[in-house]
Amino acid sequence: MIDNNVKTDIPIDKKWLDNIDEKAIVVIKTIMLTDEYIESKEPARLNLLKPDISDYLTSLDFMFLGDEKGTVIRYVEGVWIKNNVKALEKEIRNLLRRVGISYTISNIREVRADFQICSATKPEIFEVEKDYINFKNGLYNIKTFQLEPHRKDYYSFIQSNYNYNENSKCEIFDKFLMERMINNKSQDIQTIWEIMGYCMQKGIGMRKAFIFVSAKGSTGKSTVVNVTNHIVGKDNTSKVTLDRIVKPFGKAPMANKLVNYYTDLPTNIPINDIGTLKDLITDDELDIEFKGQTGYKQPNIIKQLFSSQRLPYIKNIDTAFTGRWVIIYFNNQIEDPIENWEFDNIINNEAEMEGICAKAIVALKTLKQRGKFISASPEDILDLWKLETDIVYKFIKTCCDRGKDKNDKPYYIRQDELFSKFITYSDASDNPYMIEQKKFTSALKRMGITIGKRTFDKDIRDSNTSIDSAMGKTTEQKRCYIGVKFYSYPDGLIDEDN
Repeated sequence: MIDNNVKTDIPIDKKWLDNIDEKAIVVIKTIMLTDEYIESKEPARLNLLKPDISDYLTSLDFMFLGDEKGTVIRYVEGVWIKNNVKALEKEIRNLLRRVGISYTISNIREVRADFQICSATKPEIFEVEKDYINFKNGLYNIKTFQLEPHRKDYYSFIQSNYNYNENSKCEIFDKFLMERMINNKSQDIQTIWEIMGYCMQKGIGMRKAFIFVSAKGSTGKSTVVNVTNHIVGKDNTSKVTLDRIVKPFGKAPMANKLVNYYTDLPTNIPINDIGTLKDLITDDELDIEFKGQTGYKQPNIIKQLFSSQRLPYIKNIDTAFTGRWVIIYFNNQIEDPIENWEFDNIINNEAEMEGICAKAIVALKTLKQRGKFISASPEDILDLWKLETDIVYKFIKTCCDRGKDKNDKPYYIRQDELFSKFITYSDASDNPYMIEQKKFTSALKRMGITIGKRTFDKDIRDSNTSIDSAMGKTTEQKRCYIGVKFYSYPDGLIDEDN
């Protein structure tokens, strides 16, 4: 606690003065040795030194960020760090004491305010350079694929927790991936490595988001997300669900982050704002707005990485959206031998993590040379996404035929009959879905199935059948779905004999 009643006649620290060798305070020393300064008292001394104190604080790598909060930042071991108010005030207090000025709260605040005016820099200059990955031992240039020394004018708040060592190995994680992906295509493992490398860099050049999917537990999908977050640096990630992103201030936690992630993504909340999600994946600028503050734009450097039991429901999903996603299924269930195995053997193993960083960089180089991720087509992903999230779509795709008969006439089926078949199918599924026939019809219309009338024989159970027969009327018009017919339920889903 600073004593606001400290006496003001503080002697100059001559021992400190005699040992000054920092270039940044030569001017301070010169001023302090003048008769005017030595014979002065406060506030004259403070006014004489104030401009040069700002230079001194700048030499200690302090700076103010020109945001509404007046955030103090400092360059420390290759990265700019936020919220260094206490460290700044400590340096001001020590300097005031040494130059013979009382270090009261008011004096410290006065120096701080003057320094803020002199050093404030725009937030927009940060995270602009996207050609580097900041490791603890240097800046890795992803154009030349060389490690370069840190430099202060690389304005970034982002740094990996690890050194870059191209000779490091990651045998434990390699084995982990091979076991979990044994039933997958070999390309899936390569894609995982490319995703990890892509997440380490700034920018969204590939315009892709990623989701790892498995209905079962212990398949490794969340472990891969967690490992990725740690090579990026936990301080460089945010944790926001898809449904929260589209809400007011939903993107605020993503400011100056490399990855937004969520393990076990909620899938029971429909996402209605597909436009915001598209923009987040593809736009070069990110709109950041904190509650009660003026919004601003910053370079969009954040990648979206999720794991989930199934794909989330997206309203009005289309190929423009699905073309921006890479989906990998984890199908091999292996129970970890002990709790927290991934942390004890991978994440808390610094040599292993440095090996993962090195291998992810190699994969990033391959990705950049290819120029794109290898993934399914937007049309195939759309079909897959709808099969997982739209039970009406899945019913039509798996239980019905679309098209025409051998006489080139469109298939048709009575509305009440097909809707009854759907209800039976829904009730027998893993996730029964309550829907009115009107909404069922609307869903079919969006799939290109039309509505019309067809002639049917009258039901003999109709009380009016005998009268109509006597009058020569044995048929009737019924509303039908045109271009579709029911085929059969999937094997084993329903016992149709009962």
